[in-house]
Amino acid sequence: MTKNNELLLFKPSLINESHTNTELVDYFFDDASYDKHSQRKIYYISDLHIDHKLKRKKFFNKNETEYLNQQIDEIVTRLCCNIDWHSYPYLLIAGDTSFSYEINELFYTKLVEKWMTKRRIVVVLGNHELWEHSSVEEAETKYSELFKRLEITFLDNKLLIADKYGWPVCYTSEEIINMADAELKEKCLRSSLCILGGTGFSALNTELNADSNLYRKAVVSREEEKAQTKKFSKIYDKMFDVCEELNNIIIMTHMPKEDWSEKHYNPKWKYVNGHTHKNQLYYSEEKKVFSNNQLGYTGKHFTLKYFFADKAYDIYKFYPDGIHTISVYEYIQFNYGMNIQMDYKRSDIECIYMIKREGMYMFLGKKCNSNKLYFMEGGKTRKIAVQDVEYYFENIIFYIEKIKEPYEIYYNFLKELSAFVKQFGGEGTIHGAIVDIDFFNHIYVNPLDGTISFYYATSIVDKYLYPNLKKLLKAKRKDLLHRYIKCIESTTENTASLIRTMDSGAISLPQSVPETDIYRMSNLLRKFQYIHEKSVLRVWDEEFINKEKINLIGQNTPI
Repeated sequence: MTKNNELLLFKPSLINESHTNTELVDYFFDDASYDKHSQRKIYYISDLHIDHKLKRKKFFNKNETEYLNQQIDEIVTRLCCNIDWHSYPYLLIAGDTSFSYEINELFYTKLVEKWMTKRRIVVVLGNHELWEHSSVEEAETKYSELFKRLEITFLDNKLLIADKYGWPVCYTSEEIINMADAELKEKCLRSSLCILGGTGFSALNTELNADSNLYRKAVVSREEEKAQTKKFSKIYDKMFDVCEELNNIIIMTHMPKEDWSEKHYNPKWKYVNGHTHKNQLYYSEEKKVFSNNQLGYTGKHFTLKYFFADKAYDIYKFYPDGIHTISVYEYIQFNYGMNIQMDYKRSDIECIYMIKREGMYMFLGKKCNSNKLYFMEGGKTRKIAVQDVEYYFENIIFYIEKIKEPYEIYYNFLKELSAFVKQFGGEGTIHGAIVDIDFFNHIYVNPLDGTISFYYATSIVDKYLYPNLKKLLKAKRKDLLHRYIKCIESTTENTASLIRTMDSGAISLPQSVPETDIYRMSNLLRKFQYIHEKSVLRVWDEEFINKEKINLIGQNTPI
């Protein structure tokens, strides 16, 4: 550690930089809408100002390093508790972690030891990180070396584009500016997450700027501050012009947008910033700004907040309605981007016709050395009677509407059931006719008669049916039982019938049910589920076209 006593006896600067530190806004997104398979959590925090939170000793002694290690370890441990690791989350730290490089080095070294996906820690510098340096470039170089060694993603006027596995690939400001517009848009389109990050700087702020000693000796004039601001705003302007219609963009800066850009907020993007020490959240059709987790000089709530980001992306988002010929590779890439699991092992498909109409997709394959068309159901091919691509383009919306209408009531009930399961701590994943509590425990809703079954399964054959949800939880998930009972006690009239159904049952003891009928039914309904969740048609039955009414679901559904 440093040999002088500046660190331990440091007092907050008297410059007019920090606003009143308001009480932290206790806001989290509703986990009832969260699906770990299709979404990831983006955690964020800023302005930790660790140097103001250390319990200081007046004089150095031989145990000083150990003493500081222990305190910072406690801070990192508090930050990393209760993290949902299943979604491979990102962590955004929007600057002003500490004015001391040595404290930052210690903090981030401990953070990567506890954060399971360290490359998904994304950091920008605040003005406090610049204080010990004679220039912005010197600070960026030193921190760049630190973060490279720790495998942390450092955005100093860079664009992060997550690859197909969700891992960050970064582009410098020069690469972004020199990149052709079409190439930049295509790269961002084929990614589930893009983060443009930098300090931002404050050229547009007439009160808190370089003249008020905001950066100390790193930036000493308004002219230099304007030049640093322009470096970031220039990249932002290009992103704004090229990728305005995309909704997978996050803008991460230390300073708020008003300090570095006169452009309006893009309503489809998410903005993360710190610096003001005013905890505010804006989430509307006009703008989405997450500046509500700034600790400031006195804040002690070391808790990460988060929002959701879709894992899926549509590579054909900007294709016009019509029939498009694509390769097998592109077909696989589309399914991968849409987060659709499939096993493709075919080698006999020559080309694929992608039919797009009113936001819906279906795919027909043509086999090698043959003019025969087949319906593509993921990696499988199904025979179809009509061998005319135009026929399917003309009828796809009519067909989907016939399917959606009878399926809607059933699917809406599954979503209500899923939300309830999440409310008491279960996963709530829907697949077909089944809602998961966890990997082994499930709820099955029979679409033919509306009955609900609760079962524990280690395979499709080894299943044990329980009389009701309470007994299943008591036997297999006691940790969720208390929360389930609390949910029942606080239930509203709208969910009362659902709860009563949960706690009723015809059997009194767990029963082995080796039959696999529920999976056959569930797999069929899973195909209809793709229409609602992915806008992809995965089933075609020619008889549906001519039927006046389709009865996919029984009349005695629970809703």
